[in-house]
Amino acid sequence: MNPLQGQIKRKTVRMLEELGRGPAVERFLNKYGKDNTKRIYSIVLALYLRWLKSKGVNFTPDELVLDNLRCIYESAATDVQTKRRHTDWLDEFVNSYLVGIGRAQNTRTVSATIIQRFYRRNDSPLLGDFQVSNAVQQEPARPLKSSIDHSFRGSPTGTTTTTADARVRQDTQAVLPGGGCGPQGQVLGLRQRHLRDDADLTKSRLLFRVQRGALHQYSRAIANC
Repeated sequence: MNPLQGQIKRKTVRMLEELGRGPAVERFLNKYGKDNTKRIYSIVLALYLRWLKSKGVNFTPDELVLDNLRCIYESAATDVQTKRRHTDWLDEFVNSYLVGIGRAQNTRTVSATIIQRFYRRNDSPLLGDFQVSNAVQQEPARPLKSSIDHSFRGSPTGTTTTTADARVRQDTQAVLPGGGCGPQGQVLGLRQRHLRDDADLTKSRLLFRVQRGALHQYSRAIANC
């Protein structure tokens, strides 16, 4: 076990101590093999329980699962408000509380999925309609094409496909009056394809770095709640 794995393991143990090693938590986390996955899932669940306590709902994970079952099956057939009580808690947590503290939509979506899985893994699925709201704030996880092109223009070695094509067309018209036909035109066509391939490769590398950074940002955002 390397130092990073040991650190993740210790953080996971700390979060499990906060949650309590009850059957509901064990049943939920045992479905996942990686320690880092267990750490993130336990962090989200712990944050949800902390938020519930701030509302005066002092449930352990086992009590949370049991209360949801009671709300669904022991309430009157038409008492929809009671049946979907835990769904409404999740909605308020994800679409009000997390939005209020500035969490991005992808972070809220993952958090909602983890909490829903906790209920479902314990045979206590939430009842009723639920959806993560569309955030007004902009998210860095999915960059627009224009922002990627702008990054290339600011790079000393990067260039956009549009700029490369325009330059090749100008060179073709300057060298060959026929619009690039003949051997020289073929050479310029190869140059155009190479420039386009280089630009696409650079864009792919930048997009990969952005996506990788978004994952790290998600972990930090969850930890700072």
